Amino acid sequence: MIYVLTLVLSSIFAFCYDHASNKKQMTVFFILTLIMPFFVMALRYGVGQDYFYTYVPVFNSVLNNTYSSDLEIGFLWLNKFCQVFTDNPQSIFMLTSILFCFFIFGALRHHMEKGIFCLAIYIFIAGGFYLYSFNVVRQCLATAIFCFSLKFIFFASLIHKSALVYFPFYFIAKHEFKTITYLAILILILIFSAQIVAQISKLLVGTKYYNYITGYYNDSSSKTITASQMLNILVFIYVLHIEKTKKPKDKFLVILGNVHYIGIVFTLFMGAIPLIFRMSNLFYLLQFISVPYIIKRYVPKKLKNIGIVLVLLIYGFLFVNTLLKNGNNILPYQTFFNRW
Repeated sequence: MIYVLTLVLSSIFAFCYDHASNKKQMTVFFILTLIMPFFVMALRYGVGQDYFYTYVPVFNSVLNNTYSSDLEIGFLWLNKFCQVFTDNPQSIFMLTSILFCFFIFGALRHHMEKGIFCLAIYIFIAGGFYLYSFNVVRQCLATAIFCFSLKFIFFASLIHKSALVYFPFYFIAKHEFKTITYLAILILILIFSAQIVAQISKLLVGTKYYNYITGYYNDSSSKTITASQMLNILVFIYVLHIEKTKKPKDKFLVILGNVHYIGIVFTLFMGAIPLIFRMSNLFYLLQFISVPYIIKRYVPKKLKNIGIVLVLLIYGFLFVNTLLKNGNNILPYQTFFNRW
């Protein structure tokens, strides 16, 4: 199966990257790690629930100048750029794949220390982010931009407006709050969730995102906390423990902790706001950066191997579960060559 092969080969090349003896070898293995995920993503045809339902119609509407006025300007430009060269909708999937991989692997190269690149790649592919991006293309591209750098938050919102939720995060990202503050906010949200939802509804009236509140895009899965969201909670709790016990303070860890915390905040609205998981995804998908970072720096040496094995098993289970359930309609896989 193509996804299993992608996970195995990319993890092997990433392992070689971690153990490379010089920069030239590191560069070669970094590129080899990237190749398989990119081509599998870029060459797919009809893979992902929204492939024909959303992205092909959007491409054609831009081509015929009949697109909706609420189409994000950045995604509009991407479609127009493709159409300078071709009227084949496959081009938008190739371009977004290039951008997605550029920002994801750029983020990894920027944030990952040598020795944990393999683990990061494994979590990225097996943990759901990679396969999820086959369906929710715009939002995952916006999330990839966010992973790359907080400086590109506004650019991310040009691809998908949901990324505007990153703006408040920009101002609190490096601020370490007291444990009681984190808890108090969560409790207040639970108490006043109905009033909060009502106010959000008023703000979104007249926009396409109002449908997320009314339930037009309802999904039964939006009422159930996923394994990834549970992992997000556990990661935040461990980060909070590290922050309160380790000196000096790790600013990057504080940022990661706040990322996961906001993911928890959105999780509290499960069942109240249809498709709220699409908002929590913007934050908890960053586990492929935070988990390897924590294991590398903060898991005691005598427990490190146990921690790595647990991570491999947990995210491996998520990977197998996604394939068995055919999450986001990623199966059967075919390329656009198959249609000829």
